[in-house]
Formats: sequence, C-alpha cells, structure tokens
Amino acid sequence: MPVWRNSGIIAMMHSTTSLLRRSLLLRSLSRRELLGTLAAAPLAQAFRGKITKASLSALTDQIGRTQREAIAFAHQYGLRWVELRNVPETKKEITFLPEAEIQALAAELASNKLKVSFLNTSLLKFFPKLSIHLKFLIA
Repeated sequence: MPVWRNSGIIAMMHSTTSLLRRSLLLRSLSRRELLGTLAAAPLAQAFRGKITKASLSALTDQIGRTQREAIAFAHQYGLRWVELRNVPETKKEITFLPEAEIQALAAELASNKLKVSFLNTSLLKFFPKLSIHLKFLIA
C-alpha cells in the first residue's frame, strides 16, 4: 500500500520531517507519494493532539462475544463511545429488535457510562441481482 494512503495516521504521530525520513528509510518514494505526504502534513499539524481515546469508538459486536465483554473492553481501553450494529450474543441487528430490548441495551450502556456514537444499519444497503454475477462466473 502506498505510503501516502497511511500518511494521515502516521503524520498525526510524527512531524513531517520524521515521516519523510521514516518513509525514505523503508523505500524510495514515488513523486505521487511524496506530494501526497507533503499535502497531508498541514492536516497532521492541525489534528495533532486532538484525537484521543475519548474521541474513538468501536463496534460492540467486533470487540466482544457478549455485550458484557464489549463493555469491559471499552472500559479497559478508556473508550467512552461505542458503535452499535448487531447484538454480540445473538448477531441480530439492533434496528430490528423490539423496543424493549433496545431500551435494555441502552440502559446497560448508560449505566456503564458509555455513549453511542453511531448506529450502523443495513437499511440502505442493497445488492444487485445474484443472476447478474452468476452470468459472469459461468461465462
């Protein structure tokens, strides 16, 4: 993967000079990668020190097998925000749960001082017909 695609993360941790030195030590940069890294440098300086654990979130169904494990993970790593998609135990999508279950989940998160940053749903996802893909596979 080109260095300029990862430069946002790296540049937030390092100054432009050390980023260029580090990139040059790994391998030589193409002109496009060099320009991308230099273009990202002002952004890195603007965001320096503004991204903390308090501003990060994680999907509960990715960080634990159960809701309790997800809450324990968030507390262990100092996260204040979580994202909801599926209930970790049942793999059921939260948006399709009965209101009583959603309120129970919300109460559990609130009692553990966790806030929801994003509700990830599949409501606007759609897939092209499978037959179109099968035509290309068979041909």
